[in-house]
Amino acid sequence: MLDTLNVLTTAPPALTAADAVAIAGDLYGIEVTARPLTGERDRNFLLKAAGSHGSFVMKIANGDESRGAIDFQLGALARIEEEDPALPVPRVVADCTGALVAQVSLEGRSHHVCVLTYLEGEPVGSRALTPAQAAACGDILGRIDRALEGYIHPAQDRALLWDICRAAEVRDHLDEIDDPHHRRAAHAALDRAEAVMDDLTRLPRQVIHNDMNPHNVLTGPDGAISGLIDFGDILRAPRINDVATAASYVVGMGEGPLGLAPQLAGAWARHMAPTARERALLAPLMGARNVLTLGISAWRAKLHPQNRRYILRNVPVAVAALERLSLVTPDEAAALLWPNG
Repeated sequence: MLDTLNVLTTAPPALTAADAVAIAGDLYGIEVTARPLTGERDRNFLLKAAGSHGSFVMKIANGDESRGAIDFQLGALARIEEEDPALPVPRVVADCTGALVAQVSLEGRSHHVCVLTYLEGEPVGSRALTPAQAAACGDILGRIDRALEGYIHPAQDRALLWDICRAAEVRDHLDEIDDPHHRRAAHAALDRAEAVMDDLTRLPRQVIHNDMNPHNVLTGPDGAISGLIDFGDILRAPRINDVATAASYVVGMGEGPLGLAPQLAGAWARHMAPTARERALLAPLMGARNVLTLGISAWRAKLHPQNRRYILRNVPVAVAALERLSLVTPDEAAALLWPNG
């Protein structure tokens, strides 16, 4: 059993916007209005401070989320700010005591609270990216991975079901997928991924963002990529998994056989210089990430039907991606993803 599995089965804390306003005043000394934001396992609120004092995101962690995991995320954001301060990612806001993590009690349980700066922009969501936007995503991800090289934390080897290296552990959840065609496609992609899993132990590893999906990517009024949010799934893993995660969401977009994945991967490579084996494994790892999306989403949608729409939001993208990936051989995929060798 994964030691973080409970955060995917336990419902988010039942706090209201009024609770968030009170917490902001009591613990952070700021007068705000609050409105709920969506989230997979935490309770999130957008806070707007009175006057011209800006906007923030308050995250009240799932009761089963460890303090170590939260410190790990905040430490990564601090590392990025230190190494590449121009990167458009959130910054951590300390409470009135100077602490980066506060505590609140709800129904006898203690919950960790953190506040981050709010990044202006509109999430890409279900909209298709342009080739230039996909390349910009790869550039930002490459800079983040470069900034996180050498970052070490005691919680970095956390057991997380959204870890591509653990894709085999999701096989039982594939039976939760209602559509039989989607279910068969997921099993086939997982078979291909499992054939290369032993190779992952020999690839370069580091702390990675692990969740560049379109709902975490922001665009500005001019359509340019303006930010990347949600570091809740970071962990130490093969660095190519970060590209596989991001590329898995854009392989179904665009006109080429693998959509916009080559643009994203190529931009990332300008910062990280992937090895030949990393290049060869990218396609099956993209498939594995889409398997995670289908299996975990189907399972969790049945556990939390009230949050079904949010949980299943990436399923159409994953289905389209698996269909395209199934039409090319591994060698053909590598040549398409890395046309410059």
